[in-house]
Amino acid sequence: MFINLHTHSPAREGVLSIESHDFFDGTTPNGSYSLGVYPFAAKPFDKELFVSRAEKSVMIGETGLDYRPQYRENREWQIQVFAQQIEIANALSKPIIVHQVKALDDCLEMLSGALTNVAFHGFSSSLQSAERIVSRGYYLSFGHLLLTNERLQGVIRALPLDKIFFETDACVNIRIEDVYGKAAELLGVKLSVLERQIESNFSIYA
Repeated sequence: MFINLHTHSPAREGVLSIESHDFFDGTTPNGSYSLGVYPFAAKPFDKELFVSRAEKSVMIGETGLDYRPQYRENREWQIQVFAQQIEIANALSKPIIVHQVKALDDCLEMLSGALTNVAFHGFSSSLQSAERIVSRGYYLSFGHLLLTNERLQGVIRALPLDKIFFETDACVNIRIEDVYGKAAELLGVKLSVLERQIESNFSIYA
């Protein structure tokens, strides 16, 4: 079975899709989902309501820090909300899926308080950053950029297979099978072997 760790699209047959939901959209998701207050929308939220809606989730997030200039004004809220969601993940024993842009140092510092497993979604940074994340025991999830970005292709070749996942995020024209297929080619393994490895990773992570 293919596992799509982070998507905004409905599940399909033969794929375990973890659908990402923004807490502020006000809905209670069905199926396999994650629930988070996204960093670019960080603001005060009802923690009790969040917990009640997150109890059946697979994981907490996406949550994290996004230090791009357009989100500068809510940076303090991002930090507060990220800390609160780490606390909730600890209390519910849920893994965390992290959104991180230009904020790796602060993310890693804050995640030192996480008692559950952690995955960084949509990884697109350097090998040095990847190694810092993996050295903490955390996971990296690769998306559509793996299909075309040669630097990122070099990164995944250097990583242990037991620390990777794949995703489609918001890309409606990319199938998770395409990402798996490219990764299998890059890693020099059979697709079936990679499928089993990611299933094993997920059983540990979640």
